[in-house]
Amino acid sequence: MVPSSNMIFKVFNAINLLQKPTEELFEALTPRPSCIISDFCISWTAKVVEKYHIPRISFNVFSCFSLHCVHMDGTDIKVTKELKPLMIPKANEEEINDLKEQMRDAEMKSYGVIINTIEELEKAYAQRGKDASINEHHCSKWLDLQQPKSVVYVCFGSLCNLIPAQLVEMALALEDTKRPFIWVIKEGSESRRSKSGFVNKGLRKGPKGEAL
Repeated sequence: MVPSSNMIFKVFNAINLLQKPTEELFEALTPRPSCIISDFCISWTAKVVEKYHIPRISFNVFSCFSLHCVHMDGTDIKVTKELKPLMIPKANEEEINDLKEQMRDAEMKSYGVIINTIEELEKAYAQRGKDASINEHHCSKWLDLQQPKSVVYVCFGSLCNLIPAQLVEMALALEDTKRPFIWVIKEGSESRRSKSGFVNKGLRKGPKGEAL
């Protein structure tokens, strides 16, 4: 345990010094790691995964409810029992806000989150992922309208991160097939953001509106 709040920043500064050795280790390893499972506090690992085009999995030792509170953005939390006063040590607010911003930014760039909990313990907060961007019934209905064996399904898996230039080529190739297609891209990736641009420009319509 850190003996005082002032020591917290010294610990983080020391941890930040590990970024360069970590990148040197990546260069030396064969094969290179396919992902990084990082404590959510170590925000610089987000820079490492961007450099090596691999996913970052954020690890949280506390519960889903605690993580939910962190992301409530100041929303009041209702409690059912009387709480005793808690003395919180005073710390440098500017430094704390800077650390929180770095962690939040790294968290938003992460592929996924590992949380020390079980669904039975906090079912209301332990949601398994987000809903798909397209409703499954809408997808099934769309497939029923297509000719048998006519749909092209494109998915490179959860560990593949195509750069924008590759996404452009893929989009153009799919359009050139003149075939209906379903293109799956994971949420939160650079690929997903690039695809959003294609959708806005009309790729979603595809040939004769035949694309998902």
